[in-house]
Amino acid sequence: MPDGVGPGVASTFGQERAMPTWVACVARVRVNRASGHVFVEKLTLVIGAGTIIHSTAPEPRLRAPPCRE
Repeated sequence: MPDGVGPGVASTFGQERAMPTWVACVARVRVNRASGHVFVEKLTLVIGAGTIIHSTAPEPRLRAPPCRE
């Protein structure tokens, strides 16, 4: 990776009865060393949602456009 660019990793889970849900996110960030500003270049999110009963219901939420300021 270029100088000043690196990954950050976060993961969590939720246990609801017999259907655990796992979520992980990797953020590729760039740090401007002169100003100290951090820029998020890319987020990669993975969701292990357990058993999905209505397979098309979560799709719009998972395919939503990225948020921008």
